[in-house]
Formats: sequence, C-alpha cells, structure tokens
Amino acid sequence: MYNMINYIYIYIYTHIYIYIDVVVSITISFFLKKIFYASIFFIIIYSIEQIVNAVLVPNCVFLFILWEYIILNKNMRN
Repeated sequence: MYNMINYIYIYIYTHIYIYIDVVVSITISFFLKKIFYASIFFIIIYSIEQIVNAVLVPNCVFLFILWEYIILNKNMRN
C-alpha cells in the first residue's frame, strides 16, 4: 500500500513539474512574440531542472547528513 501511494505521489509530482515547465515556456515565448520558441525554452528549462535534481539535491542531503553527524558527535563527546 505504501509503495503504491509513494508511486502515485512521484507520478503527480513529476507531472506537475512538467506542466509548470510548459506554462513557463509558453509564457516566455508569448512575451517574446514567438510561439515557435516555446519548445526550445521547455527543453532548456527542463534540462536545467534535471541537472539541479541530479546534482544539487543529493549533495544537499549529503551535507545535511554530514552536518547532523558532526553535531551528534560534538554532543556525545560533551
């Protein structure tokens, strides 16, 4: 049951990201008066998001775990 809820959550989460990317791309291209560029903006924005998700998020989690480990060690020594 938990795995199914988790799967549904991930499915909705990723699709909301894609819809937001589409809306942002169409808005940017609308302001530039060139609807043709919407797909290019979508690819750029989506790629940046994937890079951020792949590089920054795991590193932030790692740094948070490291920080907690250091604090716990300091507390245990005292």
